[in-house]
Amino acid sequence: MSCHTVMNKRREIDRAMLDSLATWFEARANGYQGPHSFNDWDVAFMLARAERTLNLDPLMADMIRHHLRVAELLEANNRYLERARAAEAESARLKKILDACQWHWPEDDTSEEHCCSSPFEVLESQDLPAGTVAAIARGGIVEIRYCAQLPPDPDGSSDDDFEVDEATKEDAERKIVDELSRRAGQPQCLACAKQLHLGDRYFPDVSGVLCAECAPTYESLIGEPEGHVYMDDEEPRTAEDCRAQFDAHIAAGGKPTDSMATEVLA
Repeated sequence: MSCHTVMNKRREIDRAMLDSLATWFEARANGYQGPHSFNDWDVAFMLARAERTLNLDPLMADMIRHHLRVAELLEANNRYLERARAAEAESARLKKILDACQWHWPEDDTSEEHCCSSPFEVLESQDLPAGTVAAIARGGIVEIRYCAQLPPDPDGSSDDDFEVDEATKEDAERKIVDELSRRAGQPQCLACAKQLHLGDRYFPDVSGVLCAECAPTYESLIGEPEGHVYMDDEEPRTAEDCRAQFDAHIAAGGKPTDSMATEVLA
């Protein structure tokens, strides 16, 4: 076989390889999601051969390499999505099992004789003082919840116990304290309904109180003086009066953005 014939054969092979690659790219563009049969070494070798034997434009070769890399990234992403969907399905299956575990014990005693169908039955079986936060194990090892009970509010419209069921002990204790504060007549913030406790700072309003987070700042005395009134007669404060209070606060080392919640709940 002559050298000329060999060279022609090589060109035919190289052209067929490029056509195969181009066909695969076209299939991908039309929605084909399957794998390809080319690896990085194959493509690098094929393109180097094509540049020599077919006088392939280097820019065209770079474009083909880029398209192949994009296709590989798309395949990797599809494989990740498949694994993610499988993991999500497994998570949903396990969640159904865990959600069905509705039996409860004291955290430190998961023996069968103390099992209850409700966390509040556990509290009643322990004969704990009202408002005591106790750790309850659901399903033995599924999760730990922090629960507490208070008897019905004598001044309320419901005869049901006040029940707390939280993921943390701090949240459960806070809800019990808030409820006891409410029953004791301590005020709530007008804006966010936050329960105020003894020692909390607040801003007096004609309709109630505002907590430190919701209270106006000193700069509102200058920017919105019409929003401030005298507490005794609810008449709007004068701009001069607001400016004097603002200047006094700044002179004492305060900042315009300081909260005006300076009263302390006693």
